[in-house]
Amino acid sequence: FFFFFFFQAEDGIRDLVRSRGLGDVYKRQVHGVQKALMALDVYLIDGPPATGKTSIVVECILQEIARGNRVMVFGATEQGLDMIASKIVPGLSKKIKLCRLSHSAQTVPHIALDALILSHEEGQLAAKHKSSLKDAKEESLKREVKRLELQAIETIVDMASVVLSTIVGLRDKKIRELLGKRKYVVAVDDASLLIEVGLWIPMQLASKIILSGDSVQLSPRIRSEQSIKGGLNISLFEKLKTYYPEYTISLVTQHRMNNSIMTLVSEPLYHNRLKASDSISLSSLKKKKKTALDKIKDEIAEVRKIIDRNLLLVDTNGCQYGESATGEESKFNMGYLFM
Repeated sequence: FFFFFFFQAEDGIRDLVRSRGLGDVYKRQVHGVQKALMALDVYLIDGPPATGKTSIVVECILQEIARGNRVMVFGATEQGLDMIASKIVPGLSKKIKLCRLSHSAQTVPHIALDALILSHEEGQLAAKHKSSLKDAKEESLKREVKRLELQAIETIVDMASVVLSTIVGLRDKKIRELLGKRKYVVAVDDASLLIEVGLWIPMQLASKIILSGDSVQLSPRIRSEQSIKGGLNISLFEKLKTYYPEYTISLVTQHRMNNSIMTLVSEPLYHNRLKASDSISLSSLKKKKKTALDKIKDEIAEVRKIIDRNLLLVDTNGCQYGESATGEESKFNMGYLFM
């Protein structure tokens, strides 16, 4: 069974009903989600920037959680992890517990490990002991602080259905031991940025791993010539894509560049395979000349703005709206009446 919650691409949120007009673009993304969910151990999502890779990864994460699976979201960068976190949190029930092991949490700070520790009784007690530490030689109190913090961390990790981390968040041996008690569906966005060894730890924790990336533009940044000669510049994502093309979906329709700009990238880097989506293909910054209909629409819009105001001041100077008398003391103005 497949439950499609939402799709969020570069140009906005789409649901199944509203996206029928997108044709192969949306169908391709749906196909990617279905294949990733059916995969037994590994699945790769390959494509240039702005082709909807992250949208597929986010949807897979939400659907795996809905299946009752524990999920680890592994990021190549803290900024990338921030973006994934901001996309999955709104789609989850408040009953689902999340924990971000790395310390940087710009978009959803309440799921960061430090914040979660302080929300637990043991963490609060540890913080209280820390504040009372006056002498660095108070070893017994230091040990108690560490014990309380580890107890809080163990509870947090044990209850978390979703764990988010970069390689930095997994550097602690105790954290790795706690995570190693269970298996996770591991989702890695921009996996092509990571060197192979950067994925070894999350792969050991995985029952299945879903990788997205683009080995053409988003490859590991290696400066050492010796390391390059040793093959460290070739990511595990690129190797798996070569060895297992049947477990890879390639996205070629992008939502960021019009046809003219896209050609500059498509020809030299992607063998002219890229396509521009209908929403962007003919877009241009060139200002279009207004038609007579456009001018009428602008005038109507201005009139509507005037009508919406509570107070309307009209200058009748030069309109020849003269007053008329009824023969008695009262006077009237026909111009005002017609106006």
